[in-house]
Amino acid sequence: MNPIEARLVPYLVLINLLWGGNVVSIKLGAGEISPLTMATLRFLIGGSVILLYAAFRKIGLGLARKEVFLHLMNGLLFAVQIALFYLGTFRTSASHASVLINTHLFFVAVLAHFFILHDRLSVRKISGLALAFLGAVVLFRDRPERAMETVSLLGNSFVLISAFVLAVKIIYIKRLIERIDPVKVVFWEMAIGVPLLGLIAFFFGETLPDRASARLMGAMLYQGIVVGAFCFVASTVLLKRYAASSIASFSVLVPFFGVTLSHLFLGDPLTPHLTIGGGMIILGIGIVNIRWPMIPPE
Repeated sequence: MNPIEARLVPYLVLINLLWGGNVVSIKLGAGEISPLTMATLRFLIGGSVILLYAAFRKIGLGLARKEVFLHLMNGLLFAVQIALFYLGTFRTSASHASVLINTHLFFVAVLAHFFILHDRLSVRKISGLALAFLGAVVLFRDRPERAMETVSLLGNSFVLISAFVLAVKIIYIKRLIERIDPVKVVFWEMAIGVPLLGLIAFFFGETLPDRASARLMGAMLYQGIVVGAFCFVASTVLLKRYAASSIASFSVLVPFFGVTLSHLFLGDPLTPHLTIGGGMIILGIGIVNIRWPMIPPE
């Protein structure tokens, strides 16, 4: 794989900035729509855009018989992960959700040790994982008095479990894309997962809102088109040419941008627990994923 070129750094920063704004957009529309309904509509939009992209690029989306079970499992993981993420984000602050969902990199590093060849844990990775874990412990103790959003143990727990399921899904997808086009994999995870999300929403008694404000529409379009389609396509194109580890090293920016944007747009307070715990998680993830020049490849 080619090394990351300097001219691509601004694009990688932009992509991770947009990912960081995802949780903020969810909270902006949270007062007008139920969580699972929002998730269903968001990925309905994103899946439609990806379908158009696949048609434009002439990417075949037909399923072979031997692929059906593989995509069904991926779609199930997708639905569970997204449902937990939205239910948790609606029950905690955007800052906490931004940091906790990105602990999936922590879980990916652990799972990769057991399921991906040549991706073993090392002293450096274990040190970073331990630091990130301690940061999560500190963050769970945060109960800001001036927070505009309720910070609950249940909400934080849902997001953390969602991060673990996301890590499982990433490891699973890594194996799928060895033989199946990435665009096809993501399209079918949405094609299968969105109806499942809709069924879960119906089971919870959720309904469509009576009206949609400009704020809600903007939040939905951001989640569906900017994050669900553009960020995916941009990341996929980069992953085809550059090492996954090099791309992943920039992911440490997502929780940083998420906390910053939550503070600016939602008024989330920068409490000591959030600052210290979030900083430990971001630093720990960085230690795990960034290969510094002075450290030989493992």
